[in-house]
Amino acid sequence: MIIVEWIQVSTQIITAVTALVMAYFTCQTYLKAPEQETAFNEEVIGHVSEVLVFKTSKQTIWLCVSSQGLECRIDDVREGKGGPQWILPRTKVIQILLSNSYV
Repeated sequence: MIIVEWIQVSTQIITAVTALVMAYFTCQTYLKAPEQETAFNEEVIGHVSEVLVFKTSKQTIWLCVSSQGLECRIDDVREGKGGPQWILPRTKVIQILLSNSYV
């Protein structure tokens, strides 16, 4: 083989290895299931004012109890993303709980 053929073969091997490494890191970063935690246990169930609902490397979603009702907030590491999403008024929360509509 001449030098040009060796360079072409080497380039193809390096490209294939790079693609495999990138595919591996992509699977590890983007395709794994997001972490979820529960904030409930028997000792603190009556004292919870904020519950972690969903967490990724860039976002954390919280449900918060406030004087206005049940709020959803997203904490995001990216600029201009996240913040308060919605508020379910206390009267609506009580209505849902009394009618067993949460099941």
